Amino acid sequence: MFDLEPKYIKILNKSLCFYQICSGYELCVFDVKPIQKSSEFSAFLVPKKLCLNHKKRHLERKTTAFLLWQIKPHLYSSFCYKKTGKPVFKNQEVFMSISHHHHFFALIFSKNRCGIDVLKRDVNLSKLQKKFFFVKQKNIPQKSNKKRLLQLIWTSKEALYKTEKKQKNIHINSFKHMSTTQRSKNSFESFFRLDKNKIQTFTTYQKAFTLSFVINY
Repeated sequence: MFDLEPKYIKILNKSLCFYQICSGYELCVFDVKPIQKSSEFSAFLVPKKLCLNHKKRHLERKTTAFLLWQIKPHLYSSFCYKKTGKPVFKNQEVFMSISHHHHFFALIFSKNRCGIDVLKRDVNLSKLQKKFFFVKQKNIPQKSNKKRLLQLIWTSKEALYKTEKKQKNIHINSFKHMSTTQRSKNSFESFFRLDKNKIQTFTTYQKAFTLSFVINY
């Protein structure tokens, strides 16, 4: 089982949430507002291989690179993106996944394939419900509220999608929800099916964000 009790590290003298999970896996969630406003961030030079012309996407890549430079300096120089946009460490036996929504950035590192997705808690997904929400009522905890359940399904499927090597051949709805079990007050364990594979995901609801991730897959 996973441990999502918050610990803290400091970047630029700002306390940021940090989560440590099972042996061999490391998960971090950051509120990047104070970082992006800092002089250190402004002066940070993004490697040419990571640069983009799109202003918003370039800022996202710069933020990711800056966080890696701060927390994983031994991996920073090998960080790059594939043509598909998938983040990788070149010539390193480390997998990673990145997610960002508004000012929240989430990163997961593992020796195995992994995926992560973060979502700001005040987001309403009801308009997207028909596109991705195919869940039988008997498969979910009775006390689940609809908004939280929609966020669980959405973020879990996004995290699963990021783990797949052949992403062109699948859609977010290729993953069929099977069941969800509440493990603690704010933590849930779910199972999805992709073809004949049964895949486990974990979700945590925090005060400001919902986070789902896949490990050991």
